[in-house]
Amino acid sequence: MAARRVSGASEQRLRGRRRAATFDLAPAAPRALHGARGGRRARFRRRLRRREGAVRAADASVRAAHAGPRRGARLVSAASDSAARAAALDPARSFIVQAPAGSGKTELLIQRFLALLGTVQQPEQVVAITFTRKAAAEMRRRVLRALRAAAADTPSAAAHERTAFDLARAVIDRDGALGWQLLTQPQRLRIDTLDAFNAWLARQLPLLADGVAAADVVDKPEDLHREAARRTVAALAAGGALAEALRTLLRDVGNDCEQLEKLLAALLPRRDQWLRALTADASALRGLLETALQRLVDDEIAAAAALCDERLLAALAPLLRHAAGAANEPLRATLAPWLAVEQAPQAGPVALAAWRGIAALLLTKEGEWRKRLAKPEGFGPEHGEPRERLRAILAELQAQEPLRFALQTVGSLPDARYTERQWESLEALRIVLIRLAAELKVTFAERRAVDFVELALAAQRALGQVDAPSDLLLALDRRIQHLLVDEFQDTSQSQRRLLELLTAGWQPDDGRTLFLVGDPMQSIYRFRDADMSLFLLAKQRGIGAVRLTSLALERNFRSAPAIVEWVNTAFARVFPLEDRIETGRAAFRASIATRSAAGEQFVRAYAAAAPRGEIDTVVAILAEERRRAAEQSIAVLVQNRKHLEGLRERLRERGLAVHAVEIDSLGEQQVAQDLAALTRALLHLHDRIAWLAVLRAPWCGLRWADLDALCGDDRRSAIWQLLLDPARLERLSEDGQARARNIVAALTAAFAARGATTLTRWIERTWLDLDGPACLGDAAELLAAEQYFALLGAAERGGDLDDPAVLHRALEAVQPQADAPREHGIEIMTMHRAKGLEFDTVVLLGLARPPHPDEAKALQWLSRATADARDDLIMVPAAFSSDPHGARLADFVRRAERERDLAERARLLYVAATRARERLHVVWQLPSDAEGPPAHSLLSHLWPVVGATPRAAEGGAPAADKAAVQPSLRRLAKQPPRAGGPVQPPVAALPRPEFVWATATAAHVGTVVHRHLQRIAEQGLERFDVRRLHESQALFARELELLGVEAAERDAAAARVVSALSRALEDPHGRWVLGPHREARSELRMTLLAGATLEHVRLDRTFVAEGRRWIVDFKTSTHEGGGLSAFLDSEVARYAPQLERYARAVAAADPRPVQLALYFPLLGELRAWPAAATASRSG
Repeated sequence: MAARRVSGASEQRLRGRRRAATFDLAPAAPRALHGARGGRRARFRRRLRRREGAVRAADASVRAAHAGPRRGARLVSAASDSAARAAALDPARSFIVQAPAGSGKTELLIQRFLALLGTVQQPEQVVAITFTRKAAAEMRRRVLRALRAAAADTPSAAAHERTAFDLARAVIDRDGALGWQLLTQPQRLRIDTLDAFNAWLARQLPLLADGVAAADVVDKPEDLHREAARRTVAALAAGGALAEALRTLLRDVGNDCEQLEKLLAALLPRRDQWLRALTADASALRGLLETALQRLVDDEIAAAAALCDERLLAALAPLLRHAAGAANEPLRATLAPWLAVEQAPQAGPVALAAWRGIAALLLTKEGEWRKRLAKPEGFGPEHGEPRERLRAILAELQAQEPLRFALQTVGSLPDARYTERQWESLEALRIVLIRLAAELKVTFAERRAVDFVELALAAQRALGQVDAPSDLLLALDRRIQHLLVDEFQDTSQSQRRLLELLTAGWQPDDGRTLFLVGDPMQSIYRFRDADMSLFLLAKQRGIGAVRLTSLALERNFRSAPAIVEWVNTAFARVFPLEDRIETGRAAFRASIATRSAAGEQFVRAYAAAAPRGEIDTVVAILAEERRRAAEQSIAVLVQNRKHLEGLRERLRERGLAVHAVEIDSLGEQQVAQDLAALTRALLHLHDRIAWLAVLRAPWCGLRWADLDALCGDDRRSAIWQLLLDPARLERLSEDGQARARNIVAALTAAFAARGATTLTRWIERTWLDLDGPACLGDAAELLAAEQYFALLGAAERGGDLDDPAVLHRALEAVQPQADAPREHGIEIMTMHRAKGLEFDTVVLLGLARPPHPDEAKALQWLSRATADARDDLIMVPAAFSSDPHGARLADFVRRAERERDLAERARLLYVAATRARERLHVVWQLPSDAEGPPAHSLLSHLWPVVGATPRAAEGGAPAADKAAVQPSLRRLAKQPPRAGGPVQPPVAALPRPEFVWATATAAHVGTVVHRHLQRIAEQGLERFDVRRLHESQALFARELELLGVEAAERDAAAARVVSALSRALEDPHGRWVLGPHREARSELRMTLLAGATLEHVRLDRTFVAEGRRWIVDFKTSTHEGGGLSAFLDSEVARYAPQLERYARAVAAADPRPVQLALYFPLLGELRAWPAAATASRSG
């Protein structure tokens, strides 16, 4: 289409063409603007300048009218919820609406959408954006339902739907007058997800969008991210500045390339937050980051100073100077700046040091107000007069919690400048991350796939900048009249920038409006980069130039009065009294119940008894609820799926239908895992893990002892070849031989049929021949098998599986089909998944579980909104944690992130509790000797409300059936041999190993011994003794169980672990090896360059002693009878080549001679020799 100003019939023709496109909002393709483009761009810029002047004037008037923390937002003084809902339908004004749980947010959004449709010339001029496809589909369905009801003149009997009917009636009239034909062309309604809108934007200008137009958008891009990270780290071999930067980062992660790849890949899902800053040149970036640090320091000092009146600061000054001369170290050094200042400065080079001194004097190390003064603080008994003055001040401050929090923050503030060592790490990271982003683009191009972040970045590139708009932005500026955004509390920084671009050309009172709706109390998606503070900032500042009137809904239409009252009471104690943007905390807003108090409505808390009382309590609750009302909807909500601990199995035993929602992927179902192993084994004869899984699967069911007899002493031969060896099969038990011969007969027939049909049919036929269906436990497993074959069929190409990762990703992405219809089953899901849903009865489970520990990150950053509308970025590489100067900055950012995480966990609890309509059950389990819940657990938020709940008596739960908790082997009963012809190997004979060594159990013993030798070396010999090791035998048995050691061998294996560790503690050789040495490390990973490839090695123990670098390898071999010396000699001969390889790796970086050693803890023997690679250095 030609892009020019059009009117009349021409515009009508363009409208007709536009109706078929999903997001065709622009009247023309931008690249054809030519002459008209310059004039439009100039007019756009003039509007921007006029708008900026108007915004400055509006800001000044708003600040004058609304002094304090809420300046910048125009607040409606509506006395009632009804007035707020009515105001929200004004099509001439822009709003931000806070809609708590159950307040009818979606209905209000639909009403606003209909009200706006009744005012525009074309329906495409109203755009509604949601965050999920489900929400978009629901909104579209309800809008169309209202329009159809209005067209048929059949108003709803429900009072709350009458408003939508009246608004829809006006839209139908306008539809008839302007010929929209919405009921026959519903695609003209612009209701879609933000991702879909981004995709449409990116595909308007394929060249600017860097090929996104032709790429698929993948939901799970982890393999793409990992590939980009792998390519980046591989550049280590190329040399140059990038290789030097990579070496710097490797040094900071212990020379572990795999760990560095993991850390880099983990940064890519959030690259939209750091990429913009890092693409600046180094000096500009340093200036930007240090300015942000200085603003952070200035803002926090100003906040603390605002809470201190002049009288307090004047009284403190002489006391601080006194303590600076009388206190002990290190407090004395902290207070030293007060020897040079008369009063507390709020700016300048010594301001931070002076305020740190105030915090150090008034607060303890734990951040509490001091209650006692003594000589270490400089206020011993001999300092009577100043001591009494400071005591009086502290007594007055005890109730000043805001000031205490402010001083805590000031005391932890980092310096406002990076040291050269810090900047070296940050600059290295900048170089590597720029390359990482480039490698990701190459990977995207090769795979013809992108992630949603790239889609959003491409959309923003297509729009240009606020002061340099693209042709597409100019076109959209003219076509979008009204923009609605749902769930705005879950907006990210990138999404906020998109909204600012889309509204960049808007002016006050030009008829265009922005409508944002959400609830900061329900913002729970920080892991998706949602930033709840953006909602609070929008209330203060608006979006770009658009000023927003703030509205709040209060009525709750969902929950019974008993639940609303409990939520109001409980969460008023969980949430802060007012919004705290800097820590990401939203104030609590109470709701008004609108439903009648009819039927059984309640909230109940249960303190279950350990060890299995929590699950037993929940099962009893659910059984009672099902008896109470068989048709009601019931949900069990957990923080994460690991907290279920067999709940589904227990419910099925009780005959209660279960519908698990996105709890497991299909790839986690045992039947799918067995089928995947069968597929891999038949396609790859040397896939040892797959073949072991096939032999262990129910259709064969070999015991561990039989598997060990079959292949435990042969680690090189293909297991299929071993199965074809009659002599080897004779080693198996009688039952094992029968099972092995049956599977050999079935698989021989399968190999003979290879190529006669598709891969999927071949695998399915083999599964049937193995009696696979007879191994299934229920209909759900049969559904899972059917799903597996469907996915295999989609992944195969030409009768083969070219890329097994494609099938693996599909299995992880697909959910197993429900084993109970939703309307009849008890639904089990995570609290995050329950967002937006509601149930008659809700059970909250696992509240006392502590959160997952933070994972290591290559880069941490903190986004801060400042008072002058800036978005500051503070960056902290991983290396800062080990640098004394950088540790303060790293700790500050970690604490800030932890506070935001804690605030979100409180919001998650609110979301979970507000899903209930009639009844809410809150269940937790604590050890009998616990005084309270674990710190940072969900229960810790609720403890002031539910902590007085009496605990169930110990032993009240039924005792666990010992057989039920023992690992079992699920398999078919013993079967007669299958008929079959002579068995011939389908492949040539494979080479056999030169030696036959330890069993699998012995290998697992070695794994556990190595793990605990590392603990002893790192924590210190003095912390361990033989008695403690014997008391830990049960722990060792549990570790061996998790490694797969069978119960029959577990006790003996655990005893062997105890013996090895005890001997190491008592043996002089062992104590010397594990004792303190210079540069000592255990389980040290190293990376070396061998030719053009990177190799990874791990050293059990290394240290420097007597001028030599020692490399010690631990061996849990044992030897009985005579010939110990010969045995040790043979072990040295066996492992010397491996240790010499280690020595070559070390010699590349360490000039000292290397001494190699094998240490045998079970024998108390140490064999050492000089490494050949460095023998010449030792003379």
